Amino acid sequence: MPASTVASPYRCANCHARVVCLPAHLNEFELEAVHQIVQLRKSIKKGSRLFRAGMKFHAIYTVRAGFFKTSLHSAQGDVQLLGFHMNGDSMGLDGMATERYQSDAIALEDSEVCVIPFQDIEQLSRISPAFQRHFLQRLSQEIVREHQGSRMLSHMTALQRVAGFIQGLSQRLHACGFSRHDVLLRMTRIDMGQFLGLTQETVCRTLTKLAGNGVVAIDRRHLRILNMAALERITSSS
Repeated sequence: MPASTVASPYRCANCHARVVCLPAHLNEFELEAVHQIVQLRKSIKKGSRLFRAGMKFHAIYTVRAGFFKTSLHSAQGDVQLLGFHMNGDSMGLDGMATERYQSDAIALEDSEVCVIPFQDIEQLSRISPAFQRHFLQRLSQEIVREHQGSRMLSHMTALQRVAGFIQGLSQRLHACGFSRHDVLLRMTRIDMGQFLGLTQETVCRTLTKLAGNGVVAIDRRHLRILNMAALERITSSS
């Protein structure tokens, strides 16, 4: 695997992703405990796997920089894209139940993750009720996203799916401190289609329709939301 793991010189208290991956009100003792646990960071080159389905589960990874996709591959070669992960997002949670990772995690650009051994998460949860509550909230967020994905595939038109996808990315980027209106599509149109249950051609045609209606402006991978209210109306119309 083209990756390198090194001891981390960063402290969680100073990390830009802290606002997403850590509780807001940890005291100094709790922050130091977190720092003692998050001693390793791993660099992953674009196109490389962080972990693959079937590997023994030992840690959860939090994205410090970069962008990932997680997916399932059937024996017949079919691909089910499960989600996209950015600053502060955690990956590998699906390995907790069986002690084996259930999906592949692939970097869509040169990325860096913090390595959090699961046995240490259990220990930290006993030390810090705030961290334990936050960790359970992260698990709940994954369930909510799964429900939203199921609803999207079951009830939404192609236009609503693409609009909802853009709106969701915008909201997540805004939570990380970025602009709500400027979105860099790090994934391919094929990736978007696999996630949304659409063909690549349908994704491209729908993006063109949104641009033609003045809702967004698109320049290859760069997308700017011109009319947020219209985007929200399209998504909520389902």
